[in-house]
Amino acid sequence: MIGSWFAQYCGQRLPFLWLDGQQWKQVAAVLAGARAPYVDIKAQIASPYEYKLRLFYSDKIPSTFVTKVRHEDLVRVNTEQHVQFPVEKNLPVMSEVNHTFGPDDTFSFNAAHVYQAPINRIDYYNVVGPDILWKRNFVLTNPATGITRTINARNNGFLKPETRVEKINQAPYVFGQPDFGYRPFEQQWAGFCTVCRQTDTLGIYQWAVSAADPGLATGDVPLRRMEVSLTRDAVPITPLPSSFPAYTQYALPAEAGTYQLKTVSYDDFSGQHLAERVTTDWTFRSQRATVQTVKKPVYCSSAELGQATGPCEWQPLIQLSHDFDLALNDTTKANRLYRFDVTARHVMPNAPGITGLRSWVSYDDGKTWVAAQVKKNRDGSWQVQVKHPKLKKTTGAVSVRTEAWDSAGNRVVQTIDRAYGLTA
Repeated sequence: MIGSWFAQYCGQRLPFLWLDGQQWKQVAAVLAGARAPYVDIKAQIASPYEYKLRLFYSDKIPSTFVTKVRHEDLVRVNTEQHVQFPVEKNLPVMSEVNHTFGPDDTFSFNAAHVYQAPINRIDYYNVVGPDILWKRNFVLTNPATGITRTINARNNGFLKPETRVEKINQAPYVFGQPDFGYRPFEQQWAGFCTVCRQTDTLGIYQWAVSAADPGLATGDVPLRRMEVSLTRDAVPITPLPSSFPAYTQYALPAEAGTYQLKTVSYDDFSGQHLAERVTTDWTFRSQRATVQTVKKPVYCSSAELGQATGPCEWQPLIQLSHDFDLALNDTTKANRLYRFDVTARHVMPNAPGITGLRSWVSYDDGKTWVAAQVKKNRDGSWQVQVKHPKLKKTTGAVSVRTEAWDSAGNRVVQTIDRAYGLTA
């Protein structure tokens, strides 16, 4: 039981938070000697599963509002909700709110509920059909500092019974293009494109995307700290003035050229001690944009910010997603074989195919690197396999570097410092 209550004793209102069984006995002893005791309890059960059902009725009033559902008719979502900082027992640090939108709905007001984290939880949703969009948000709070992190989950359309997996707040967050998933209505805002070119203006908008799932992005935008630099054929380009802190823009020549974009993003969330720094180097070809490939529900950042006009086109930047198999504190065991999956993808339409990927790991915080075994999975992702040494032969964490390239020569190299921790 998670709750908060206030006991009025000798004219004073005393707060007690999140009590266990022994603490309730102590409270009972206090109340036994009180004159006209008063208790206000607000409770939340920390359940390993939740049922989240939305029932919609159109053009009729049902004869009964009692509805029975069968498990085989529900969508099952297995969620891992990760927290790196230590959490006191029975202390709720995560909150969640759910919104649903029909075709004519433009506003939703709902209350969040709090619960313990880290936690493995099974969420059950009913199938709502193609006309209903499901929007969910999470907020993680570090009780030691009061600092919060907002986590926006992908938009969902639960169209058929199935099983899904979500990893909420698993490190790292990287600079990239979020994929907010199912969108039945164009008016549902999906955000700016990360890197797009409008005529001869290259716009870079900072998104902090989960490496485990590009459908999860932190609401702490812009990133708390991010460094951006751009070169053309190895010659540095000076950014244009911008009044938007999350946006960087460059004026480019019309003719085709080879560009190198380097970003360094820092995760300064309070309590974070793994995957705090991610460096991503892109090499790509670009020329004057003549085709409008950035379309709703994704918006051209330079156009929406009033920084440029004309056709807006995606740039061929390869996005990487690292799906690490970790405990809920973002660690795994030392001295054993370990596997994780990497997905390389383009966000632009008719993009060249990904043709290769390789990966390295470091056990001394990047001083030396060891090549990993890589093989391609049937779904197009890549499985990376390494052999972790004994814990005493490491710094307690594993850094990961991955390189991928496509058939047109576009390339990305991403280095995640201390990507995940090791335990004995």
